[in-house]
Order: sequence, then structure tokens, then C-alpha cells
Amino acid sequence: MKGFKTFAKGIGGAVLRSGDGSAESAVEVLLQRVGDGVLAEDRQEALADLRDLISNNTQARLAVGAHGLPMLCTVVKEERQDIEMLRGALECLTIVIGPPSQAESAGKGPHPAAVNAEMFSRGKDNIGMLLGFLEDEPAGISDFYVRYHTIQLLTSLAAVSSLRIQEAILAAPMGVVHLMDMMMDMEALRNEVLLLLIGLTHANQSIQQIAAFEGAFERLLNIVRSEGAADGGIVVQDCLEMMNNLLRGNAKNQLLFREMGHLSSLPGLLRTQANIQKPLARQKVANLLAALDSVYLLLAPITTPAGHQSKDSVPQQQPDKAGTQITLLKAGCLDALLQLIGASSVVLRSQALRCVWQLVEGNHACQQHLLEGSAPSFQGIATSALQVVLRIVLHGRDMRERIGALKVLQAFCIANKEGQQALTSTIPASLSKLQHTGQDTSFGMELMHSLVDTTAGALQASGRAARVLSYLLADNDQSKEMLLPYLADTDSTPGLLSQFLQVMSAVTGAAGGGSYTQTALLFVLLMITMLAGAPPVIKNSMYTGALVMELVSCVNNREQMQEPMLAGLAAVMLGACIPGQLQAGQDAQILDAIKTQIGVGQYLAAIQMLKQTPEFIAGVNGLQVPRHVSQSSSSPGDEAGEADEYGAQPPETPSHPQAENPFDQQSTQLILTVEQQTRQHVLGRQAGTADGTSLSSQAADIANVKLQQAETLIQHLQRELHELKVSSTAGASNNKDSPSGNALHDGGTDSAVQLAAAQDACSAANNQAASLQKTVQQLTDEKSALQTALTAAKLTEQQAVSSAQRFEAELSDLAGAYNNLEVHSYQLEAQIKRLQNQAAQAPSTAGSSAEETPQASSPHHEPENGDAGESAMSDLLTCLGLEEQKAHMFQAKLEELGVDVQPLLESLEES
Repeated sequence: MKGFKTFAKGIGGAVLRSGDGSAESAVEVLLQRVGDGVLAEDRQEALADLRDLISNNTQARLAVGAHGLPMLCTVVKEERQDIEMLRGALECLTIVIGPPSQAESAGKGPHPAAVNAEMFSRGKDNIGMLLGFLEDEPAGISDFYVRYHTIQLLTSLAAVSSLRIQEAILAAPMGVVHLMDMMMDMEALRNEVLLLLIGLTHANQSIQQIAAFEGAFERLLNIVRSEGAADGGIVVQDCLEMMNNLLRGNAKNQLLFREMGHLSSLPGLLRTQANIQKPLARQKVANLLAALDSVYLLLAPITTPAGHQSKDSVPQQQPDKAGTQITLLKAGCLDALLQLIGASSVVLRSQALRCVWQLVEGNHACQQHLLEGSAPSFQGIATSALQVVLRIVLHGRDMRERIGALKVLQAFCIANKEGQQALTSTIPASLSKLQHTGQDTSFGMELMHSLVDTTAGALQASGRAARVLSYLLADNDQSKEMLLPYLADTDSTPGLLSQFLQVMSAVTGAAGGGSYTQTALLFVLLMITMLAGAPPVIKNSMYTGALVMELVSCVNNREQMQEPMLAGLAAVMLGACIPGQLQAGQDAQILDAIKTQIGVGQYLAAIQMLKQTPEFIAGVNGLQVPRHVSQSSSSPGDEAGEADEYGAQPPETPSHPQAENPFDQQSTQLILTVEQQTRQHVLGRQAGTADGTSLSSQAADIANVKLQQAETLIQHLQRELHELKVSSTAGASNNKDSPSGNALHDGGTDSAVQLAAAQDACSAANNQAASLQKTVQQLTDEKSALQTALTAAKLTEQQAVSSAQRFEAELSDLAGAYNNLEVHSYQLEAQIKRLQNQAAQAPSTAGSSAEETPQASSPHHEPENGDAGESAMSDLLTCLGLEEQKAHMFQAKLEELGVDVQPLLESLEES
């Protein structure tokens, strides 16, 4: 305790040095009365006076933290039998460590609550002592106020030192279990325990799992139903907030929630007896937002929150999303969400759309139900749900709900060709029929009316309609063919190609920019979607000389354009016309335009610059819907006055990082696919029959082009930097000499700001040039290495050819010797046969001495001739075997070197 007192005085005393001493003196007097008092009544009165003093006095709270915490902790530990003293000490600690008031939060300097909570949590066994009060008797204390203030004190500590109190709760035997049991106590204690458990279950999976297996879900849902669900008070919000803590990032708890059958309870939490098309009370909106967050957590992929990963953590198994979708669909969750799309609150609409997106994604049954479902419109008339979603996309004024509606339409169209064709079939058969339609009676009519209206006031809606139409056409040739009548012009209305060229001309012209640029980007993405993988009839219908000229001009003028992304998309669209079977000569014309009018290096550099833009990179990672507004930061009551169907009252939020991003995951994947196909066509034609170094040469050329551009940018920035330095120097001199220096001070400040900005830009350009220079050097080294390897391969090939020729000559000599041996063998065999015939035909005579000599000599000479022939034959066969073995060895060696021996043997046999 002595060490703790020294530590407390060190921190609290340092904070108090800047304040007056009156509060500190009063606190010291009261603490002395508490510590030195003899009568219990005097000590209890001193604690009551101390409580009144620190209630609204920041300096007094700091003084208690500096000098009184050890005293109060001693009272709590040693005065367990005196319930009044224990109540007073706990109440003082609750006030000292409780959350700061609004005035304290707005002021400067350290908050007493944070300082005091840190010092108290560092005390040994302080948290364990508080947990002991909550146990059952005799270990705990059954007094209501003791337990009430103890829970409040633990809740305040959890808000400041959450890690320490979480560790203490887990270390205490049955700590979480005791807290869960207290949820069944009287209402006042139950509500305080809820707040404590919300803090404890935040980002701590161990406590989350213990609470879930102790029946937290069932108890929380019972409380929510008893309190009136969405129409209830703040207790409903607290219960749903704790349930979301148990579900967030915890696959085991989500599995338990499903297996216990609680999914069927969620649709009831999304319904309210109030008219959602009229302004709702703050608490109703907060309750509905918490319920929507529960639905989203059960459908979205599980991700560990940033900052909560540990080195020992392992990726969690993703839940069965398809099973969850079917269960929620059968329980009526989709219908409840569609009703919330027509709510007056823009936050509710955004979160409902976010949940619908996750519910229909990849599930054909949910997609079909969405196609057939309805949602309330602003006039209170039930309208097709997808048409209501389309209106939010086209005319919504809040970015959050527009992004959510876009994700719903995209999720409906992905891997759903029947749904795409069903929506495309609602488009009128031609432009003339569209013009004669008085009102938007279907999804397709409303979409095409917005698409063909490219007047200045409707450009944004036209671009959004192009984006929706690209979802309907993606990977669906039947839907693309349905749109063919809209490509060509009619007598009264220009077709889509003419509108596209008009928008592109407006952007590349002097009047371009702003809404024209955004609309042009989305129109180019629509055209790329039409061309990518389309049948020849569609490509032939879209191919015109004017289109190619406009795209070439856009790529060539990318340095003068306000939007560099448009040049990259124009290059991708130009390449999208190449793959496939075009009419004769069209592919060659496009390739010639790329090579002669743009240049292969410049063409590929434009695509590469597009891929490096922040918007494209963000699109690769997926178009993110804004996260839900949490309990701590939500202000649903601020939107109670919204009356417009599409959120007319709240202003646009252009600061959102995805606010005007034309790319999403689907479009960027399509661009990368088209870019890969185009690169093969362009580089294949460019390389011709060149060797393997052509690809590296092309990459080096592209890097050199980018390096030249960076060097030009550096020179331009250096000139601007020099001019700003001269201007800043002159401005400072004039400011010093002029009597109206204050009037010139603002101009000098602006120059200084411009100078600093130019220096930053120049530094960034230098860094980019250095990076490009390094890339060029790497590509050059790679090219040199490839050339060296090619030279070595050619040398090896020459050596192999020489060896093959040598072995071929040796094989020819062996074949000649083999033929000579065969001739000699035939001669010997013929001689043996001749001698045998002569011996058989010799005349035989009997009884004469003259005849005995030949008879005696004939048997003598015949064995000699026979032995000689057999010996010669044996030698000949041995020689032939050796030569044949050598021939086989040489044949095998030549085959290893890749020489075809069979033609050579056939030529030798013929000779």
C-alpha cells in the first residue's frame, strides 16, 4: 500500500500543480476525518461530504486521485461489515473513476476519470476485490446498493482499462458466470450488468464464448421481446449491442446462434408498429440499426477487426452462408428488409440495402424472391422492389444508400442470367417506343429514360444508368442482343453510340470536365462490357470509323485531359474490339491504328497508368459499403426530419473515399481480362517472328516512355518552383517595405503555401522518376540476361550439330566395314559349299593300291578343309557381333543428341 500511495501521489500531484489549492485542501481535510475519525457517524458524514464535493469539481477529483485512492481502497477492504461506510466509499470511487462530464470533455488537460481509473486498476487485487462483492453470500455482499455501485465502478473501469479488467474477469473463478446470473436479477441491476457486459465482450473472444454458452443469446432475446423489440427503449438497444459483440468476428458463436434456432427471431426485430415512411423517434431508429447490424454480421464474411489480431490467431472457418440465407428467407427476413427500404431515415435505408445485398448474393432463391418482391414507394404505393432500388441509384442524394443500392443490383445480376434477361426484357423494343411512353411503368423504361437523357442536368443519372445497364449485360449475350436496337440512331433520337461519341467529345473538348467526365467513364465501362466476349453481330454493329478515331484521339490527348483514367479506358475499349471474329480487315485496321497513330509503347503505358490510379486499386479491392453507425457515434435523431424519398435533407457526402469511384471488383476484373487479351494481340503482331526478347523490349519501351513523362513533369515542376521562390522573395520584400504590410501578408502566406506544395510535388515526381529509372535498369538487365542466354543456347546448338555430323561420318564408315564383312562371309560360305560338293562327287575304286591312296587321303583332307571353314566362320561371326554392338552404341548416342538415324540407315542400305 505504501508503494501504491507513492505512485498515486506522483501522478495526481503532477496534475494538480497547475490548479488552485482550495479543492486539494478540502479533500485532505475530509480524507483525514475518514482516516482518523473515531465515531462511525463522523466517518460516514465525512464520506458523504467528500461525495458532494467531488460530484461537480474536477480539481477535487484529481485531488482524490492523488491522495485519497489508497484511503478509499482501505475502507473498501477493511469495512465490509459497515455497509454504510462501504456504500459511501464505493460511491466516491464510482464518481472519481466515472465518465467525465460534458464540460470536462470539452476542456483541455487530462481527464480525472482516466487518470484515476489507471491508478486504481494498477492496484493489486483491486478488481478482484470488487468481483468478490458480486458473489453469493457469505463470500459476497447481498446489499443492493453495494452491488449496484460495484457494477457501475467495474463498468467505468472497463471503459478505460478494458484489457486489465477482462484479464481479471477471466482469472476470477466463475467470474463471467456470476455476471450472467445477475441478468436475472431486478431490473436496475440487470441494466447495469448489460452495460458492463457490453464493455467486457468487446473484442475478447474468450469472454464472448463463455457468455454465449451460458445462454446469453436466449436471455438477451427474451429481454428484447419483453421490452417491445424495435418499439422498446434503450434496454433493447443495449441487448442488441451485446448480442452483436458476441457475434462479431466469432464463428463459434455464430454457429451456436444458428443451431439454437435464433435466426427465426431476427425478422421480428426489424418490424415496428410505427409508420416507417414518417419521421421515426431516435430510439426506434437506433433499435432498428442494431437489429440490422445483427443480420449483416450473420451474413457477411468473418474478418478479424484491425488491431485485434494476435500472432497465435488462426483464420476462422467461414459460416454456412447459403444455409443462413435460406433460413432467413423462409422466416420472412427479406420481406422485412424490403419494407425498411422505404423508411424516412437515410441511415435505415442504407443499412437495409446493405443487408439485402448480403442476403441475395449468390443465392438463386433469394434473387428470385427479390425479383418478385415489392417495397413501399414515397407515395405509399407498393412498387417492384428492384424498381425502388433503381430509383435510389438514379436519384438518391446520399452516397451511402446509392452505393448500397448498386451493390444490391450487382448481387442480383451476378451468376443470374435468368434475372438479367428478366430485367432486360422490360426495356422497350426500340428508341421510338421509348419516346412514346408517357411514364416509367417498368424497370427497363425507367432505366432507359435516364440513360438516353444526356442533358446537363441529367448527366449524373445517365452515368448511373449506364452502370446499372452494364450489370444487366455482363457475361450475358442474350441481354446484349436485346440492346442492339438502341445502338443505331433513329429519326428523332440518337442511339447509344452517338450519345457515347457526344459525351466523349464534350470531355476532350474545352468544355469538358465535371459531370461529363464521370458520365464518360461510366459510358466507356458500359461499352467495354458490351464488347467483351460479345458475339460477332454485336461487335460488327458497334464498329465504326468515327468510334476508332475518337478512341485514338482520347488516348493520344491523355496528357491534356483533366481525367487520365479516361485515356486508359479508351485504350482498353479499343483493344476490346480486337478479340473475336470481326469482319475482314477490321482487326488489322485497329492494330494498325494502335501501332501507327498511337504507338505500342504509348498504348500500353496508358493502360498501365489506369491500373495505377487510386480509384482502380480501390475497385480491385471491392466497392465498400459504408460501415454501420455505431451506438457511440450514431445520431439517428438527426434524421428524424427527413421527408424526401431519397434523403433530400442530408447533404451529399463527397468526402467518402468511394464517393465517385466508377470502378468496382467486377469492372476491374473485366478490364484486366480485356487488357491481357489485347496485350497478346498487340505484342504478337508487333513481335512477329522475333526471338524471346521481344516482350522484355516492349516492357522496357513502356518504362522508358513513363520515365520521359516523369522527367518532363519534373522539369515543369522545377520551373514552377523557381517562379514561386522568386514570387515569394519579392512578396516578402514588398511586405517589409510597404506600410500596408498586413494587407500583403496574406499574399505572402499564399505564396509560401504554393511554394511548399510545389516542393512536395517536385519531391514526389523525383521519387517517381527514381523508381522508374530503377525499373528501366531492371528491365535492361533482364534483356541483357536473356540475350546472353540466347547466345549460349545458340552455341550449344552449334556444338550439338557438329557432334551429330561427326557421329554420322563414323556411322557411315562402320556401315561400309559391315558390308565388306558380309561380302567376305558370303565368299567363304560359297567356297565351303564348293569343297563339300567336290568331295561328294569324287569316284571310288576298290582293291587297287593306286586307289587306296586317294581313299586314304580323301578322308584326311576333308576334315582339314571342314575345320578351316568352321574356324573362319566363327571368327567372322565374332567380328560381326562386335561391329554390330558398336553400331548400336553409336546409334543410341546419336538419338540422345536428337539426330534421326533411321533415314541415314535407309540411305546406306539403298547404296
